[in-house]
Amino acid sequence: MLGDTFRLISFLFGIKSTYLPLPRRFCGGRMERYSWFEIYRAALLELDSSKIPERLMLAREKLKQRMQMAGLDGGEQQAIVDALNNLHAVESNEQSRSLSDTRP
Repeated sequence: MLGDTFRLISFLFGIKSTYLPLPRRFCGGRMERYSWFEIYRAALLELDSSKIPERLMLAREKLKQRMQMAGLDGGEQQAIVDALNNLHAVESNEQSRSLSDTRP
């Protein structure tokens, strides 16, 4: 189901699947157990372009806060790196899209 969501996001934002990889931990349902997951998912699923920058910023802040906390295992650390990369891909795509929307 989440794989379908990412395919939809890729389609809506024009992101090629190579730019928005689906982390292995996401497929197995393990990423959902992390405290930052809901904010991260909200950023990826936001469709209102006026809200996307704020959602991305909030998710990035939450992920960076978690990276600085004690008790972070290697699996979660890699999941955070994957999540940050995905957020960056969405942000880059949004910037490109907004630039193309303003051109005549």
